[in-house]
Amino acid sequence: TDWCTTCSRQKVILAALLEEPRFRDLTVFIADFDRELDLRRRLRVVTQGTLVVFKDGKEVARSTGQTEKEAIAELFARAQ
Repeated sequence: TDWCTTCSRQKVILAALLEEPRFRDLTVFIADFDRELDLRRRLRVVTQGTLVVFKDGKEVARSTGQTEKEAIAELFARAQ
């Protein structure tokens, strides 16, 4: 969401992490909090800036409002 400062910071961090060799094989989907209402309901996301991590089709981690690169890297690592 363009108006969300947390989301804006997360986008920069996500892009940087996906450039790292350890995370290049991850698939990342970015949903628009304001427009993806059905997806939000299915994933039980109530706050913008929520990261949901899946491995083998199952949720393995979740974070809301995280803007520290290393903490997000730890979330990504849970998907491997």
